[in-house]
Amino acid sequence: MSKFFSLIAVLLLSTAAPSTATVQATAQSTTAQSTVTAQATAAPQLYPRTQVIEEGTGTWCGVCPFGMEVLENLYKEVKDVPYIVIAVHQAQNAYSREPMEVFDYRFLTFQGFPEVWINRKKRTGFFNYELPLVLKEQSQQTPFNIKTKITKTDTFDYDITLTTTLGFDNHNTTLRMQYVLIEDHVGPYMQANYGQRYRQYFPHSAWLNKPNPAQTFYNDVARVIYPVGESAEREGVLPTEMRRGVPVSQTFHIFLPGSVQNASRLRIVGLLLDTQTGEILNADQQKLPTVVGTSTGIHSPLAPNAANSSDAHSANAPHYDLSGRPIYPAQPGLHIVNGKKILDVRGV
Repeated sequence: MSKFFSLIAVLLLSTAAPSTATVQATAQSTTAQSTVTAQATAAPQLYPRTQVIEEGTGTWCGVCPFGMEVLENLYKEVKDVPYIVIAVHQAQNAYSREPMEVFDYRFLTFQGFPEVWINRKKRTGFFNYELPLVLKEQSQQTPFNIKTKITKTDTFDYDITLTTTLGFDNHNTTLRMQYVLIEDHVGPYMQANYGQRYRQYFPHSAWLNKPNPAQTFYNDVARVIYPVGESAEREGVLPTEMRRGVPVSQTFHIFLPGSVQNASRLRIVGLLLDTQTGEILNADQQKLPTVVGTSTGIHSPLAPNAANSSDAHSANAPHYDLSGRPIYPAQPGLHIVNGKKILDVRGV
């Protein structure tokens, strides 16, 4: 009988207290599981986000000068949000002509003119004065990053390398890249001007004192967008599997179109897109290099949208603030002109 109770005691003890080896194995398994969970839910790396404003406009549109003016003033009102403006000129209808239209850009539709898309996600007009507010409401950081590098390979030829980096592991990537060639100080063209008709909306507009039509120069003019349509299904598409912090690059070749007036005033805007929603997740821009064999890109000392001019002090040379945003019209202060910092005292 004593042997029987001894056996029961041994069985109870073995059931109640697992062995040291079992406890250690369980602890190691729990620790490993916690580590995996922590890695899977780790916060993504975030990058600064550049917003993109695509403006629907046209020389035929007599109200569009007010939109141009709002965007010029936006550079003064919104200085803490990086953004890029692309002027998308479109014809009034299928039977009319717009001298700065890019036919490949017709996929982007507008309900009226002037009107803007912000990141191809939200559409807004100019008469409700909400553009600065909408711009500031957009997220300022994102786990999606894109960088642009441009190499001049011949007189009118360039290689454009777009590089995307994600701040997290993505096993179902639905992203693609696209670029837009834009030019500043384009023209002059005759711009329809309904200033007098809409003076109640813009009583202080400079366009109230201009004729109809008025000879005008234009900035941020889209010249090329690529890839679009069928080409976008095979070019610029990023792989389904992308690892955190591992960059993926694609290089495109561009030959400057005949519509370009001055190559020194060109910029390339690189766009990172969500293929399912069409939203622009981030953007980057660089000016085109002027010497064959040289590059502008990720480590350029200038802000991405700084354009060139043969004369830094020319009245026609585009001026930029220290954040790389154009200044229209030139304001007194420290400017970047033709890659140089200058003190502009006009208007003082």
